[in-house]
Amino acid sequence: MKKLFVWLLAICHLLLVNSLFAGTEAYLILTASRLPSKFSDLTRQVTVITAEEISKMPINSVQEVLNYVSGADLQTRSPFGLQSELSLRGANFEQALILINGVRVDDPQTGHHDLTLPLTLKDIERIEILHGGGSSVYGADAFGGVVNFIIKKPKEKNLNFDFAYRDYQTKEGLFSGTFGRENFSQRISVEKKVSSGWFKKEGKKVTDFDFLIFSGLSQYDLRKNFSSPRFSLVYGYTDKVFGAYDFYSPGKDADSREWMKTKFVSLTVESKQQFFPQTKIYFRENDDRFIYKYSINYGINEHTSQILGIDSFLRVNSNFLFGSEILAESIVSTKLGKQRDSRWSLYAEYRDNYTEKLNLSAGLRMDTYSRYDQVLSPSFALGYSLRPEMKLLLSFGKSYRVPSYTELYYEDPANKGNAELKPEEAFTWEGGLNYQRRNYQSKLTLFQREHKEAIDWGRYSSSEKWQVRNIGRLKFTGLESESEIYLFSLRGKFKYSYLKATSEMPSGYQSKYTLRYPEHLFSLETTFLTIFGLQANLNGIYKKRYQEDGYFLLNSRVSKKFGFTTIYLDGLNLLNIKYEEILGVPQPGRWLGIGINWSYN
Repeated sequence: MKKLFVWLLAICHLLLVNSLFAGTEAYLILTASRLPSKFSDLTRQVTVITAEEISKMPINSVQEVLNYVSGADLQTRSPFGLQSELSLRGANFEQALILINGVRVDDPQTGHHDLTLPLTLKDIERIEILHGGGSSVYGADAFGGVVNFIIKKPKEKNLNFDFAYRDYQTKEGLFSGTFGRENFSQRISVEKKVSSGWFKKEGKKVTDFDFLIFSGLSQYDLRKNFSSPRFSLVYGYTDKVFGAYDFYSPGKDADSREWMKTKFVSLTVESKQQFFPQTKIYFRENDDRFIYKYSINYGINEHTSQILGIDSFLRVNSNFLFGSEILAESIVSTKLGKQRDSRWSLYAEYRDNYTEKLNLSAGLRMDTYSRYDQVLSPSFALGYSLRPEMKLLLSFGKSYRVPSYTELYYEDPANKGNAELKPEEAFTWEGGLNYQRRNYQSKLTLFQREHKEAIDWGRYSSSEKWQVRNIGRLKFTGLESESEIYLFSLRGKFKYSYLKATSEMPSGYQSKYTLRYPEHLFSLETTFLTIFGLQANLNGIYKKRYQEDGYFLLNSRVSKKFGFTTIYLDGLNLLNIKYEEILGVPQPGRWLGIGINWSYN
């Protein structure tokens, strides 16, 4: 009866205000697929978060935006985007694919580093989230979804300075600027953050951090006519050092410390000409130095991982494309040894509007690995307009993932890898209903994802090491719902997701990641104007994990604009709740701050 009530509540959540608002359909151009689509042609659930929406959120990093995505569970070891992992629809942090301008940045060493992004909040034009499997388009790792960070194009001159001071001696400074002339334009951002940390052990700083982000986008446009190409060079660098007390070995009283340097560069050559090969060449390197017990210099790990790839495709017409991708991965590590792998891929996408009401899309990808067997990943989706403002979406897709180098070879006093791991696969079925009017829009999605040879870190008692293994079949069944309302100066977003998993593991099995999924996720975002022209944003997040107590976090931002200058007050975890995103890694309590932003266009 309880489950039936949850399902009925979500359906009512979608349809309750069906008759309250009237208007015309809004169109949205998307690039989450390699075949751009407008809203009326969607066959998959896609979330788009714009730069304007991001600017109003009580957040301090691009990673924290993902807290407000339906079905997304951002698991943090440290705030401010320092060490975060993303779970989508219950798929763990190794099973979410992260892109920058359509380029893969997933780390072959471990998914712990996937969200180490050389991006500031001022760089983001929008964030696109493709919900559900995406391997037929983007390849490995896309189980729960694909997150694509789209960088602002340097279209006009702009200068932006931002300074903030927060609790725990946290200081932040950011500069972002855009300039150019004729066919050349340039965007550059630099950000610095330092903090003494929210937790001390015997008077010593063990969660302090100090990091630097540099990012840039250079664009050279030869478009003297329709077919002339455009060259875009994206590059970024992060340098961070932080106290990682018990981050990866909860309960071991390990005053760990970590140093990370990440370099990223991609070159894109594109043209509107129909048979021009749209090409991306990309490179990412991550240097990671980790000391398990810093006070006695014990357990030193040093890793350098690299990915180098080229991805090119041809749009034959607006309905069909085919392409190929070559990717090389490598690592040199004191713990994992020297490893090198490669893959070669062929893929194709098709989409067509058979009638005014019916849209179909399909994809097929073949990946050939140097170490593993060849993999085929198909997908199929359709959208049918029940009414001008209401659309039904149905889809099926296969996803896959090969083990990371950490899962294969890592070992320390608390964890042990497994060189005999097999790749994992997943099959996802989903159905959705989208409704949109001028002042209101809503989405409801039901899905089921079945894993084969699922990979997880687990153990049977607290005295054992965490051991990674293939745990066999695993099934997730879930629901996602989302509503957005605009009323005068009030804007509200309400998101709820429910998830249930079944596995073949016997009772007594303790899961470190895979089976710590959020049964219930709820988020609320409100923006409204108050007296004296103050803009207030109040956001709430509720999480209830499987077999764990739930918790509610309340965050807020109040701001006032004076010409080019904006002064803002931030409050994170206003209710001072004690909680853990990663089991055994406590998170900070209330964290207040004040900042000033100066922006000139």
